[in-house]
Amino acid sequence: MPTERILQVRRLEARLSKALGEQVWRESGIGGPGDTEQLQARITTLEQQVIDLELKLRDRDDDLAAARAAHRELMAQLDRGRETPRLGAPSTNGEPTDM
Repeated sequence: MPTERILQVRRLEARLSKALGEQVWRESGIGGPGDTEQLQARITTLEQQVIDLELKLRDRDDDLAAARAAHRELMAQLDRGRETPRLGAPSTNGEPTDM
């Protein structure tokens, strides 16, 4: 075969290979090369949504921690209030307290 024919066969093989590759790519459900830009844009959007949701979660975790701390403090105050005897309340020995 002359050199020109060999080069032409190689170019045709390359074109066929590329065409078959794109066909297999599309038929596999992955999509064609143009779809990769759309997929990359979707990935970027989803990554941003993940970041936004993680920030919201941290804020809620901080709010929850603050609410729990306030609850503990209020319960401690309530418990301390129960420890002090009240007028007219029975003491530990059963007698009313007179202050």
